[in-house]
Amino acid sequence: LKYALGVAKGKYQGSDIFLGLIHAQVLGSERKEHGKALNGMKYAPALDALCHSLYAKSPSCYKLLCKYFNLRSPCSLL
Repeated sequence: LKYALGVAKGKYQGSDIFLGLIHAQVLGSERKEHGKALNGMKYAPALDALCHSLYAKSPSCYKLLCKYFNLRSPCSLL
């Protein structure tokens, strides 16, 4: 609830990667609840750029993060 109030007040402006990650988690959870796949999800440009950079530096590290967060599959980054 504190997070939602902070977003409404603009407290997290400038935290595009963080906001993108939270949005991906919420959207991914909603899709899973409705029995939908994560295919076709839209990601924030800042989060997308981070994912590409992380995968380029360490594919194994990126794959580990994918286990815990709703991120693009490594195949979709290529």
